[in-house]
Amino acid sequence: MLDFTSFMKASRTLSEDMDLDRAIANLIQVVGENAGADTVVFMLFEGKTLQLRAKLEGSVPQSIPSIPVEQSQAIPLSLVNAVKRLRKPLILDLARPNPSYYTSDPYLQQHQPQSVLCAPLLARSASVEDNRAQLIGILYLENKHAAGAGGSVAIVRDYLNDLAAIIKGYRAESPQPSPELAEEIEELELDFLLEDFPQTIASMQEGVKRISNISTSLRTFSRLDADRKTPLNLHDGIDSTLLILKYRLKANEQRPAIEIVKNYGEISEIECYPEPLNQVFMNLLANAIDALDESNAGKTFKDIEQEPHRITVETELSQDERKILVRIVDNGTGMPEDVQAKTFDQGFTTKDVGKGTGLGMAIAKSIIEEKHGGAIACDSEVGKGTEFVISLLLTL
Repeated sequence: MLDFTSFMKASRTLSEDMDLDRAIANLIQVVGENAGADTVVFMLFEGKTLQLRAKLEGSVPQSIPSIPVEQSQAIPLSLVNAVKRLRKPLILDLARPNPSYYTSDPYLQQHQPQSVLCAPLLARSASVEDNRAQLIGILYLENKHAAGAGGSVAIVRDYLNDLAAIIKGYRAESPQPSPELAEEIEELELDFLLEDFPQTIASMQEGVKRISNISTSLRTFSRLDADRKTPLNLHDGIDSTLLILKYRLKANEQRPAIEIVKNYGEISEIECYPEPLNQVFMNLLANAIDALDESNAGKTFKDIEQEPHRITVETELSQDERKILVRIVDNGTGMPEDVQAKTFDQGFTTKDVGKGTGLGMAIAKSIIEEKHGGAIACDSEVGKGTEFVISLLLTL
């Protein structure tokens, strides 16, 4: 299961430079894709009232106006109320013959999902003395087609291997089944099933691995020790940010996938404030993706395919070996000199109205220069792309 505290902290960090509803919608898309959920509903407390904030159905996340869950028909209220009271996750396998108390819920009766997970989102106090967890929201996931979906894939794999071995043994000892059994084997397409089932299990295991990676990335991105300098491997910070942004790098109907090229040098850990520094990486990489997407205007999928989009991330020691240099380069349309000169100005943005605050790059500059004593510079050429270079002292 995902580290939900990190999930929420990452949401809050992302929201410092973008709309909170959009950040939540983006993150529930990641959860839905990797947990195999048909529906994901995100609920957040506003005061003492639990409000619906976002919903994912299929592959399309949607922010919704905040409404109290009691006034909504988008979730099973009996399940949500139980999680709110118990502060523990509830998992239902609704395909099992033994019904539970919750199966009488009107929502479950109407929609009849096969498996359901309803989990509390708990945030612990930053104070060492106060170890209590505060319930700040609830996440609801359901799968309409698969029973026992968030289950033990490894156990299923072992059971399958044992069953397959027995079936093969029977077929070796009894090569001539009865006509009735032969007909059933043909209808079942047994050979195909024995070949395809292990591949399906392997795919499920890959999904579990991806969920684990996302959980690790969220923890790395939203380090809870942001109030003091701690060691950080910059490559871990960059990798965690790239994984969170992975959904935006994938191919879609408008363009092929954006290629990520990583040229990592041999660098040591650096004493820094991990969370703000990761926020800078997030801002620069998200802006690079925005710039590449904006450069697609008027181009066909084939046009873009002939000149593939690319973001290159490089790290190296400076010549005097006292600083680490991080370069983030895109091959978009670049910026004219007058725009480039205003890049770090507070309130300046090239995005359409409602899509940018003009705070992102100013905040990034403050984090690098004031908080870390480093430097950040931009070099851009129209028609060729943009490069940001971050310089960080190894010892502060």
